[in-house]
Amino acid sequence: MRIFLLVLTIAFSLLMFAVCYIWAETNTISQFTDIFKSFYGGVPVLSSTIFSIGKLWYIAPALCLIMAVAGFIKKKFNSLVLLSTLFSISGFLIMLYAMYPLHLMLSNSVI
Repeated sequence: MRIFLLVLTIAFSLLMFAVCYIWAETNTISQFTDIFKSFYGGVPVLSSTIFSIGKLWYIAPALCLIMAVAGFIKKKFNSLVLLSTLFSISGFLIMLYAMYPLHLMLSNSVI
């Protein structure tokens, strides 16, 4: 079970790192804010907050990987591996939701 959780953490941490790279090294955030402004008249607060973190998002996947490896090496820290898996999955989902706020898209029939 710990190996499965470690693999999940690595996969979602790599996805988070990829999104961080796209956000930090390209003009994707400005494109998303332009789209939000054209559709909704402004940027949603959650998206604006998440986008404003910028390059500090690189810390999140690194911490998840460190926690997972530390929990995997020390067998008595099984909960640390589970916690890092939950953090990496939820972090990626939050980043994904910041780009596509479904509550706004569904309420305005824009998909």
